[in-house]
Amino acid sequence: SEKHHKGRAVLDTLERAIATDARRLAERSAELRAGEEALELERARLRITASTAASEELHLKAQRAECEDLLDKSKDLAAEELLLRRDEFSMQEEAKALERQYGTMRHLLYAYAAALLRDPAKQLPESTDRSEGRLPMD
Repeated sequence: SEKHHKGRAVLDTLERAIATDARRLAERSAELRAGEEALELERARLRITASTAASEELHLKAQRAECEDLLDKSKDLAAEELLLRRDEFSMQEEAKALERQYGTMRHLLYAYAAALLRDPAKQLPESTDRSEGRLPMD
């Protein structure tokens, strides 16, 4: 019976040890499940962050491309402005020449008009070049 009692004590000790180990394993298992859930939540958060970052990067690339286009257009406009400034003087000179020519033509037109309005009894001077319809400018 003492053997039985010692055997029973050993069994009880082993059962308690097994129960303790089972509780520890269950606690560890619960901790691991909680850790896995936390990791999955962190992965989801990181996926969202990565997706947001990728979206922002695409937006930044589009803005950079737009900025480069505007810079190119600005350079083109600056070059065009330089060409226009370069031609400005010659255009002003051409405008002055056209203004002088206009004045000369206006003077000539007035002379023709005056000649046409003269008394028909008076004749035009002999020096008039009738073949070209011009009056001498002397």
